[in-house]
Amino acid sequence: MTRRQNLFNNLLLFIATGVSIFFVAMRGTEFFEQNIVLVVLFFIIGAIIAALINTFAHETGHILAAKKQNFFVAAFRITFFAYVKKGKKFEFKFVPVFDEIGETELAPNSHENMEQRLKKVYIGGQIGSFILLALSVLPIVFAPKMSFYSYTLTAMLLPVSLYFILANLPPMISEGRRNDGAVLKSLKLKNDYAKNLLSILTVQGYLAEGKKYSEIEEDLLTAPPVLAEDEILYAVRKDLEFHYYLACKNYEKVNKILIAFDEQITNLHKYCYNQIAVDVLLGACTVRFNPEKADNYVEDFEKYLNKNNDIKNLFAKFAYLIYVCEDYEKAETFIEKAERDINKCVLKGEGLFYQDLLDTFKDDIKNKTNSFIK
Repeated sequence: MTRRQNLFNNLLLFIATGVSIFFVAMRGTEFFEQNIVLVVLFFIIGAIIAALINTFAHETGHILAAKKQNFFVAAFRITFFAYVKKGKKFEFKFVPVFDEIGETELAPNSHENMEQRLKKVYIGGQIGSFILLALSVLPIVFAPKMSFYSYTLTAMLLPVSLYFILANLPPMISEGRRNDGAVLKSLKLKNDYAKNLLSILTVQGYLAEGKKYSEIEEDLLTAPPVLAEDEILYAVRKDLEFHYYLACKNYEKVNKILIAFDEQITNLHKYCYNQIAVDVLLGACTVRFNPEKADNYVEDFEKYLNKNNDIKNLFAKFAYLIYVCEDYEKAETFIEKAERDINKCVLKGEGLFYQDLLDTFKDDIKNKTNSFIK
C-alpha cells in the first residue's frame, strides 16, 4: 500500500464523517431552538454510545465468523475492560491504557485451509458494521416524529457507523497496524505480509491441534520472505522461531536469533518491544548465559516484568532466579504457578513446550546445573 493511497483513504474517512455529522445536525435543526449547549452535549453522549455499539457490532461480527471458521477467541476488549482466555475459562482484566476502542484476538483451532477461513473472519466484522449502518438510517428517517432526547442520543449512530466502515474497509495502515481492508488486500495480492501472516497462523493451528514445535516442519516458519524489522509480524515470526528452535534444542540457531534481537531491538515495533525483550532475557539466562546482560534486562524491564504475569514473563523470571541468581529455594516457589499457567495455555502445543521447559528447570534446580550450556 502506497503512502498516497493511505493518505487518500484517511482524507475520505474524515470528509465523509464530517459531511454526515453536518447532515445529522441539519436534519434536527428544530431542536436547536433549545439550549445549544444541551444539544451539543447530548450529541456528544450519543456519539460515545454509538461508538460503543459499533465496536460491539464489529467485534461480534468477527467472533461469530471466527467460530464458524474454527477459530477461537483468545481475548476480547472494549475500552478499559478485557476478557482473556485462560485454559477453558475467561478471566476479566482491567486495561488502563489502550490504542483502539475495541479489539478481538483470535487464534485458529486447526491449520487447514487457513487463507479462505481467515478472509471470512475479517469479512465478518464488516458485515456487523454494515448491518448497524443500515439501522442507523432509522433515526434520520423518523426525525420529525422523535423527541429531542431520542433524536440527539440516536442520530449520531449514522456518522459514527460510517466512520467505522471507512476506518476498516478501505485499506489503511496506522502506526504499523493494518486495518481489516489492508489485511484482506494483502491476502488477495498474496504479498509478503500475507505469506508471513498465514505461516504464523498455520503454526498456531498445529499447536492448537496438540503438536509440539519439534513436530512442525521448519520450512513453514522459515520459507516466507523476511519482513522489515519495524513490521509487527517480523517480531511475531521471530518470536515463534525462537520458541521453535529452543524446543528443538537447536541452540546454535537460538543464539543467532538472540544476537539479531540485540542488534534490532530498538528498531522493532513498539507493540512487540517488551515481548522480544523477554525472549532476550530468557536467552541471556539459558542458552547464551550472560549474567551481566540478564541483570541489565531485568533492570530495564522491571516494570513490565512485574506488571505482566503471563506465562512468558513467568518463565523468564523463573530462569533468572535459577541460572543467574542461583536462588534455588525461591525458584522452587515458581513451580506451582508455572504448572497452573501451563494448564491454562490456550494452544495445547505451547503448553507442551512450557512443560518441557519446566521439566528442564526442575532438573537444573535439583542438580544445580545449566542444561542449556553445551
